[in-house]
Amino acid sequence: MLSLRRWNPRWILKTFKIKNMKFLPYQNFIDNTTKRNFTKMMRLSIYYDLGLNEIRTTNPLAASIYAISHPRHLAYTIKYNQNRSAAGTVHGKVFTKDELATELNHTRIGDWDYEFQKIHREGTVEYETCWIGGHAPITHGPMEARINNILLLTEAMMAYPELDILRAVIEAFYVLIHGADDQVTGKKSLKTGAKGNVESERILNAIAMFKGYGLMISQESTDAYMDAIIDRVSIQQKAEQMVFNAIIGPHRKDKIASRTLLATDTFEAINNGTEELKFFVSRFLDDPHGIFVSVAAGDTKVFAAADLGNIAYRYIMVQNDSLTNSGHYSFRFID
Repeated sequence: MLSLRRWNPRWILKTFKIKNMKFLPYQNFIDNTTKRNFTKMMRLSIYYDLGLNEIRTTNPLAASIYAISHPRHLAYTIKYNQNRSAAGTVHGKVFTKDELATELNHTRIGDWDYEFQKIHREGTVEYETCWIGGHAPITHGPMEARINNILLLTEAMMAYPELDILRAVIEAFYVLIHGADDQVTGKKSLKTGAKGNVESERILNAIAMFKGYGLMISQESTDAYMDAIIDRVSIQQKAEQMVFNAIIGPHRKDKIASRTLLATDTFEAINNGTEELKFFVSRFLDDPHGIFVSVAAGDTKVFAAADLGNIAYRYIMVQNDSLTNSGHYSFRFID
């Protein structure tokens, strides 16, 4: 569940040191507080995008904002990933556009079509609206046009919320192939323009998000989810390292923190007690865990965000299954 604390203008003024309320509409604090911090902007952009997508089917205002902000979110994600590659923070094999295009033709397009037809069969209005011209516009032609047609496919799918899970998969591939190099030998080489490119997209994304924020606060919104988006954007959560040291009682689970996660996030968990502890993420505080990281008594583990479960979930949880003994742990955000 998203935080339901309502937007508070006085809190905004205090947090961002805005001295006069009449200047608030003209100050893009999203831009101001994410300068020189691309990761912070990435976290906010993910949360903003996921939150709007979740309510756009029932909230016309959210739908109109999402239609404008989502393309900017994708564009920023591409440049953010390129910048991390240029800085040498992406490890392992880096695929070229040609390699990804081969994968697209051999496996991806067929998989997407199969999943699509589980919901809307070929020949239906939904299928024909999204797959204009069938597979050919994506599998044949100039590379730039093919990549653009993947984007057009996802944009058409936005009209059908039941396709959102598949759309997210296709968008992830679009981000990957759009940001790939035409040719590489081994790892990506340093791109001198990468930082400037991501900064330009950060600014454009901040402008789109702030415009949406302005529309939200101009309405007498009774939508708790929209209020939560406003609240999170206002909070501008810190990207700095956070450390938690706590005790958990017998046979219980506790929230460690709530944070928008990135696939590149890394954590360290230290079990200082005598009982095994489980760490995981959940969408709602009362949800049972899915996959989890188990840390034995006296042990220390370093692991990636994806090891905790679905990184779209924002509650980081710990669970102690012992019926008699408390647990003691330290949990640290490394990156």
